[in-house]
Amino acid sequence: MRRWLLVLLIVGQAAAQEARITELQLEGCRVTEPQKVLAAIGFQPGMPYDAKRLQKALMDLGLFESVTLETTQIPQGVRVTAKVQEKTHPAPKTEEAARALNPVAVARQLLSFQQKPSLLLFEQDGRISLNFPGFQLVTEVEDEMLKALVASIGGNTWMQKAFKVSDDKTACERLIAELRRHLRKNPNDAWAQFALAYLLMAQGHHDEAEQQISTLLARQPDFHPAYVLRLFSAFLRLVAFLKARTGKQFEVSLQSDFPLPSPDPVSPGIVRWVIDEVVTHFRRLSDKAFDRDAILAATFFFSNAIAGELFLFFSETSESQADEEESDISASWERLAKRFADYLADYLRLSRTAERFAKDLTVQKAMADWGHSLLLSSLSFGFAASFSANLSAIDDPQQISQALMKALRIHLRLMRPYFERHKWHLERLTVKNSPYRADTFSDLVRCLSLLGDFSSAQKVMETALRETGKLDGNTLKEVLGLNAFSEGDSLTPTLVARYVAWLDGLERQHPLPVSVALWLSYWRLWLAAKGDAEAMWEKVPEAERREALNRLRRSVQQFPSDAGSWWSLGIMALALNDVPTASEAFTKATELDPKNVAYRYALGLVALAQGDFQRAIELLKAMETNP
Repeated sequence: MRRWLLVLLIVGQAAAQEARITELQLEGCRVTEPQKVLAAIGFQPGMPYDAKRLQKALMDLGLFESVTLETTQIPQGVRVTAKVQEKTHPAPKTEEAARALNPVAVARQLLSFQQKPSLLLFEQDGRISLNFPGFQLVTEVEDEMLKALVASIGGNTWMQKAFKVSDDKTACERLIAELRRHLRKNPNDAWAQFALAYLLMAQGHHDEAEQQISTLLARQPDFHPAYVLRLFSAFLRLVAFLKARTGKQFEVSLQSDFPLPSPDPVSPGIVRWVIDEVVTHFRRLSDKAFDRDAILAATFFFSNAIAGELFLFFSETSESQADEEESDISASWERLAKRFADYLADYLRLSRTAERFAKDLTVQKAMADWGHSLLLSSLSFGFAASFSANLSAIDDPQQISQALMKALRIHLRLMRPYFERHKWHLERLTVKNSPYRADTFSDLVRCLSLLGDFSSAQKVMETALRETGKLDGNTLKEVLGLNAFSEGDSLTPTLVARYVAWLDGLERQHPLPVSVALWLSYWRLWLAAKGDAEAMWEKVPEAERREALNRLRRSVQQFPSDAGSWWSLGIMALALNDVPTASEAFTKATELDPKNVAYRYALGLVALAQGDFQRAIELLKAMETNP
């Protein structure tokens, strides 16, 4: 009996191995053509089914981010469905793969991704995505933050010398010797000891530098810039550890090319200890103790502590994911949410304290920079932390979407007092004759939109365009998304029409910057197609198509040396299947900025549209080799 069972098992395995594919379907193709994809892998009905080989053949084309195979057994063999996720920038490896890629569809998809408004849900391939307003997070460790702090406080002779010689080993050693002699006679000269610690780090003597910082703080615990230097020192140790652990996945930029210390697995703990120590220091200070220098040092510290918190958070969660410890990941999210809540309280306190320096634009700029990174990172990461705690109890995707929107509205209401304070600082920076006026307009527009004051946001954008000739397309995209979010959970033609009419009026008064001209052309086509994202490229009146390109041609005439203007004209032309115009525009963009890989990739799409497959393959590699 056992012998017969063994024979049947062997026969069954052989039959399974010899299963033939009767039908192969691709799902998820938006910029690739399924039949040409199948031709590229040499598929023929009746081929033996080998899951690993089939998956590898599809992935090797260079068109897909992932491939998942599903099978259905039928009497004639196996019906296979390959669910593919296409790359944002497909890079075909062979001529057959290149033939399967539709360059016009790629251009349309790139434009669609670029114009996605913020704070609106998008669902694709069963996945929900949510774009938050953009913010600049410090993810590089630079001694520029120390230079900015010293300059803000008023500069110091020792530090000015240190900054000049930090890249010159011989001059640096001479200044270190001079500082040692000076400190033997003047041991309480805080700036001299600060400069010595800085130069020791520049020379790679990290342990001695830390000793100097500890000595300085033991003697003068209220010399606030030293706490920022201590955080910088801890960041260097963390960078060394992360680079050693992750290799090229973690890149670091140091303006003075500081040598890193030896990798140390306890460096995350050192950063945690330093952040907690310095937070305790600033929180124990009374409001009266926060003079100008203390506020500046605190804002520089807290701005960079946010980056430290996120470095530590991602380090913790990556280890927990590797160990598949969901409880640890949940605990990390909870700790992050608690820390951000505490930082918001710190911001509120210092913001009110900084009112004493309402006319000191350096103080107001430091507060605005801190608020920018803290509030927008709290909006995204703080919201994610609070939402993830309740996510496990929800299974239905529709309920998840509804819960996501509800939680986000609640979170925005809770954040309102902090955005009000942020607005106060930004308004100080946009007074007449402020050197920060022009650069602050976009941040003020974003802040007003987060507060729901879209009328004021539009007025600020009008002022920016009138005074500077600049209006950021990304800011406009965020305003539209926030406005749509405030009125519901989706973008309506009525709302888009209001913004289009407003921009039409501005265009009659001032030339529009290229990013705004591209925005206006895109959404006018969308309106002409009555909100149908597919029909907007093929089924709109020819007059609308011509005007979309003519608007961008006017931008090119206004800014002929701006490579971005030419790229915008080219991507819209290719999306509208005007290959000659796209070719001319992308060629000009590449001539103006030959190192820009996005422009080289765009030229590859044109080559593909022209049937020059070998040139297309070479150019389309650009985004993979240097994304």
